[in-house]
Amino acid sequence: MAYVILQDACIACGTCREECPSAAVVESAGKFRITDECIECAACLESCPSGAVIDG
Repeated sequence: MAYVILQDACIACGTCREECPSAAVVESAGKFRITDECIECAACLESCPSGAVIDG
């Protein structure tokens, strides 16, 4: 999995989930995380307003 969401930086806006074409972003405990379904398209990375998504 190439992308991860930094939980401390995530503002739980859901933009990453909305932009993900493979439904790889899921909500967990009020924050979002990227699952193994990620196709590494970078849509989440480019759309995150808080910079919480990183190429990990």
